[in-house]
Amino acid sequence: MDKKMDLTKDGIVFDAKPDAIPFNYRISYKVSLLCLIIKMCCGRRGCSLIKMHIVATAIADFEYKRRLEKYIKTHMENEFVVRFEPAVNRALEFALADDFITQQVNGTYKLTDKGKELAAKILEDKTIFLHEKNVLEGIGVDLTEEKIRAISERWRYQDVKN
Repeated sequence: MDKKMDLTKDGIVFDAKPDAIPFNYRISYKVSLLCLIIKMCCGRRGCSLIKMHIVATAIADFEYKRRLEKYIKTHMENEFVVRFEPAVNRALEFALADDFITQQVNGTYKLTDKGKELAAKILEDKTIFLHEKNVLEGIGVDLTEEKIRAISERWRYQDVKN
């Protein structure tokens, strides 16, 4: 059976085409990206979900990356807002199910051996994830969980008043 849908109207034929999914919304890309984030930006204590969202957004948005760099240097959280992307949550579910990442008792996430192997292979390949590696190297471990907690506390206490 032909998957092509033939809709004819006034001699014009419309063929249904599959919609392309942008690379940054593909689960395989996001799972790989989360493994890189944890490998390059998180210490042995693991990585919070908020940190994964912050770093993933910085990779996708140049202006957000600039604000993040400013926040890391100055620690002025009033100018920094966390953006949450559903694709990161979905990729995390897949990464957990496929045993690339595990959740620790304290709620943070760390790489499994399988995740470490994936991250190492990506880091070895000098032709892929070039932009992502560059941004992650710039952030490194300077975005600490303490800085993320400061942002979270501002949400809980200061922003409630507004």
